[in-house]
Amino acid sequence: MEGRTLSIEGLDHTITDVLVSIMRPDGEPVRYMLSAENPSLSLHLEQTHRAALDFLMLGVRHILTGPDHLLFLLGLLLIVGDRWMLLKTVSSFTLAHSLTLAVATMADIRLSPPLLNALIALSILFIAPEVMRARRGGTSLTIRYPWVVAFAFDFCTGWALRTA
Repeated sequence: MEGRTLSIEGLDHTITDVLVSIMRPDGEPVRYMLSAENPSLSLHLEQTHRAALDFLMLGVRHILTGPDHLLFLLGLLLIVGDRWMLLKTVSSFTLAHSLTLAVATMADIRLSPPLLNALIALSILFIAPEVMRARRGGTSLTIRYPWVVAFAFDFCTGWALRTA
């Protein structure tokens, strides 16, 4: 299979991403991500870390196209006081989201859409009072360490969902 081209016909007309996992003769998997922008690939079965980068980009795209994620991030951004904290907060949320997507995909985890939607709504309900507290000059763990809360909330939600 080395050097052959794999493509998924019609993928370029969708908004779907496809994880391709090929088992090497030594038992190690090699994974690739196909998308509408990249619906084909040339197979190279040596170990690659490309899948990790693909998952990071998938996480970023997923966050930027989801109004629920953007509302949660907006709430965090209203709390954040400086650029360094802003960078840490957005980066930690993106990292947690990418890790969650990778774990869900690699472990073939099925998520319950009603539970997922409830937890996303909960995240927005959680952040709203924190914004009000920050605006009144109050403090909390979320206000002091929004990057920790962004990572923990997203990553823990993802792990909770894997049992759904």
